Formats: sequence, C-alpha cells, structure tokens
Amino acid sequence: MSRRAESFLQNITVDGVYDWTKCAGQQYFLQQAKEYGCESFVAFSNSPVVLYTKNGQGYSGSSSTANIQSTKYGNFADYMTTVVKHFMDEGYNFNYISPVNEPQWEWNKNEQEGSPWTNAEIKTLVTALDNSIASKGLTNTKILIPEAGQWDYTYGQSGKKAGNQIYEFFDSNSSNYVGDLSSVAPVIAGHSYWKDKTNGNIRSVRQQVKTKAGQYNLGVFQTEWSMMEDSGIDGLPANYDYIDVAINMAKIIHSDMAYANAASWSFWTSMDMERWSQKNRFNLVRVRPGNSDYPTTYSQLETAGAVTAEPTLWALGNYSLFIRPGYQRIQLTGADDLAGLMGTAYLAPDHSKIVAVYVNMANTDNTIILSVNNPDATLLSVNKYVTSANSNLKKDNQPIDVAGNQIVSIPKRSVTTLVYTYDSGTSLFRIADTHQVSVYPNPVKAGEALLFSMDSLGDYQASLYTLNGQLISNQTNDANGGITIPEQLPKGTYLLAITGNQFSIQRKIVVF
Repeated sequence: MSRRAESFLQNITVDGVYDWTKCAGQQYFLQQAKEYGCESFVAFSNSPVVLYTKNGQGYSGSSSTANIQSTKYGNFADYMTTVVKHFMDEGYNFNYISPVNEPQWEWNKNEQEGSPWTNAEIKTLVTALDNSIASKGLTNTKILIPEAGQWDYTYGQSGKKAGNQIYEFFDSNSSNYVGDLSSVAPVIAGHSYWKDKTNGNIRSVRQQVKTKAGQYNLGVFQTEWSMMEDSGIDGLPANYDYIDVAINMAKIIHSDMAYANAASWSFWTSMDMERWSQKNRFNLVRVRPGNSDYPTTYSQLETAGAVTAEPTLWALGNYSLFIRPGYQRIQLTGADDLAGLMGTAYLAPDHSKIVAVYVNMANTDNTIILSVNNPDATLLSVNKYVTSANSNLKKDNQPIDVAGNQIVSIPKRSVTTLVYTYDSGTSLFRIADTHQVSVYPNPVKAGEALLFSMDSLGDYQASLYTLNGQLISNQTNDANGGITIPEQLPKGTYLLAITGNQFSIQRKIVVF
C-alpha cells in the first residue's frame, strides 16, 4: 500500500510504548519549518493506528463506517495527544489536532490511508479527544473538524453519513453537537476539491459556506486542494501548461478567501514526482529521483535526484510570503471577475502595510489605478511581485509613483502582489479600484462628453491618463456628471480615474 505513514508506536502490536526516532522524514521537515519561522502546526490523521482498526489495515476495506474498534476510541485519542504533547515539550506549537480526513469517502482500496466516518462516530472520537487534551493539559491545542471532502458537505448533503456538518457539530439542537466542548475550535474545515470547475459554481458554493458558517460564528479553513481534474475548467486552456495550473490554483485561493471567507488555505501536496502527464497539478516542488523527468519509483532518490520549484510554489507565495499571521482581509472593490481580473486585499496587524493580490485570468494585460481611502497615513512605497510564464515571484523594479493614484499594470495570465507600506498606523478598511461605475458612451468621440452612472456619485474628481500614466486632464463635479474629452486628443485607449470621498474607480476608455 502506497501513501502510508509510520506510527510512533514502537511495535504496531503493542500499545503505549513509543519510539520517537520514527517518522524521521516528517520530523526533519517539521524542524526545518520551525527554523524558517513557522510558528504553528497541525497534527492530522488519515486513519486510526492499525493497532486500533477493525481490519488491522490503514484503509477501511469493505466497511462504510469508521475503521476503528468500538473500544479503541479512547486509545486513539490518547495516541494523538501523546504525540502532540511530546512535540509540544520539544518546542513545537501544535495549535490544532485534526482527527479525521474526508469522512465522506469510503477509503476501501489498498491505495491510500483513510477511513470513512459517520457524524455520530466523529462526535464519539472528538469527545474522547477533548477529554484526552484536558487530561494532558494541552490548553493551547484545539480540535479541528471535519476536513470535509468537498465544500457542500459542510452545509448540505443531509441524510448522508457525513453531511450537513456545520449544523451537525455546531447546532445545539443536533444529536452530534460538540460545539460546547472546550477543545473544539470554532472553525469549519473543508476541502475545495470537486467544486472548482465552473466559475458560477465556484462562487455560489463558497458563498453558501460563508453564510452557513456565519450563522454559527464559525471561522472557515480551506485545508486541502489540488487540481484533481483538468477538463471542463473555466479559464484553463485545453493545452494547459505549468503556469496555467498555478493561475487556476490562484483563482481557487481567491475564491475561498473572497467568497467563503477562508482564513487559512492549504495545498496538497508540497512535493511529489510528476507522473501521467499531470504536470504540477499535485505538487509545489517537483522531485526527480535518479534525475529522471518521469520516474516510476522513489527508490532512485537513494542514489541520485533533483528537486525543482514549480509555478504553483511561486503563485502560492504571492499570497503566503506577504499575507502573514494576523493579517486581516479588508474590502477590495472592483476586481471580482473570475474570468478576468480578481483581487483581494489584506491589512497588517500594525496597519503599516496593505497587501493586494490580483489574479489576471485574461490573455491581455490589465491596468489599474488603485486608491486607498486613508487620509491619516503617508504612503512610502509600493512594491510589485509577479508570477507568470516569465516570472517566478519576481520583484518588478519599475518605480511606482506613491503620489495620488497608483497606476499599475497587471500582466496577462499572472498572479501579482502589490505591497503598500505606510509611515504610521492607518484607519484603512477599504480599497477600491475599477468596474464599479457605468461609463458611456465608450468608445467616445473626442470633444464630446463621457458620462457616468453610479449610485451616490456625490463630489468627485475625474482624471484622464495615457496608458503610461501621463495626466491629460482633471475635471471636478462636472454639471453633466461626467468628463469632457479634449477635442484635440488623439484616437486611442486611455485610463479614466474617478475619485470621490468614499471610492476610487478606474476604467479604460477608447477615444475616436
């Protein structure tokens, strides 16, 4: 059976005796993560230890219920807390224990560790785990559930063995309620698999997660995703390349953050071989055992091999390198097109930085004029980092003017991070950019009026720029609610910025 993990039990037939030299590879990466500054960890389980399973295996076989002996729930809970306490004592901060994984699936093939769980069985395990956490004094470690196999099992799929899990675990009227246990985190954890193909479905499913979680004041963690399928996906070319996988991943990150209100996002898996023409759908780092591009076994790593970073790693870095623990997502309006330009923004805990991440699915560059509603702080710098077919999270050294509106090009088929640094604390809670106003007629004839249609336009200033950022004209509170295009302006495409007390938006216009 592949995809197995060692147990820390010294002998898989004897309970309670541990060998802490096991899982050497996992311990190495745990140590490296801590040395590189990772401050918190999650201990997760795919299957009960085989000593406790019904069939003595790490997969369920023919059973559709939990592969654990009815008398071993407490043993399994104590095993997990014993392991976590050991590493906590070694200086590793395990904030969460995730005891079950994708309980909806059968896990009945000799291919990968796993076990199905009914909601009632999850409650039994979580209750035992809560007791074990308390007995070991692990006051800073919480239980993270339920790692749903796809988002709609968190709010729907009632009647199935592991459906409607927000209600089941966090509604006091449910027979499986565990929300009152002190160790249970007020978080719903789910996976973005299988609900990631069409843009309409991507949006609507995640909005339902946010709504349902909000009813119970729950946070949302997206704890596992990779690109399981490669057909019928909006925005993915038929002959997709490695960068296209990365951009599609970034669209899913954006959607989980913007629509499900996810506060955490994880990829499966960090490192693997490339097989079966899957490109980088399942890895951030590519392993080449024996220096072979398409190896068939890991055993060649014992003698030779290489690792290379994939575009998925760099695109994930557009988020993870800059959006650090404690950052808060803030409103960004005007970039919400899953087929074109989309963006989210985040505020640093000390209000000294704003990070905006844009994903451009389009095959053309997109220029934005971005304005921050913040009169109380001075913008010191704007730095831009791009992942595209030609850039691996590369810093763009072209200077960005910090005075007034910042005109920034978002390259085609890219993930672009903008980091705004301020001189002092800021009262900012909103960023606005584009597409929030109707501008007509467009194209417009030189010398004629370009009109705006927007609710509560109020006082505004309209500025016309060349695509290179050169100011052509400024007009304030035109009586017609628009701007007059200069009569001698050459034919071409221009940028229009409209700024008011509570908004700043931009549009491209064509002059003929």
